[in-house]
Amino acid sequence: MKRIILSVLIMMIGTAPALSQNDNSYTGKFIPRKYIPDIKKPTVVMLTASWCGPCKIMKTQIMEVPEVKSCLDSLNVLIIDIDQNDGKIYSEKFTDAGYEGAIPYFALLDTRGNHLDHFSGSAGEQTFLSFLRKALATDKKTEDDENK
Repeated sequence: MKRIILSVLIMMIGTAPALSQNDNSYTGKFIPRKYIPDIKKPTVVMLTASWCGPCKIMKTQIMEVPEVKSCLDSLNVLIIDIDQNDGKIYSEKFTDAGYEGAIPYFALLDTRGNHLDHFSGSAGEQTFLSFLRKALATDKKTEDDENK
């Protein structure tokens, strides 16, 4: 499982579009822009570990529910193993966003990379969907404000 997560992260990193030098709207405070595959989508970050039971439940059960998968398709999804070198680095960045070491930890980032919300632990399908939809609702509001 650890190799799968690492492979997905590497694949996402390798296919991420290059950061435009004119794009100053992305803060990069939590996750560098180069790791965000689609700058037009909000991002959900999951801090996890291969040995974590609640993390496995979230990844193999809750995140696989069709309605949840559909919602996740509208977001950038970054799964970071805190036991890997880069995972340790990035997990430390989330201490300002409520990360206290408990996993799974989920953070929502808007299209500019700003923290919107977070929670730790496992959640049921409806609770997780409500959490994810916050990013989409905030993104829609930001888009509407920019179009005024």
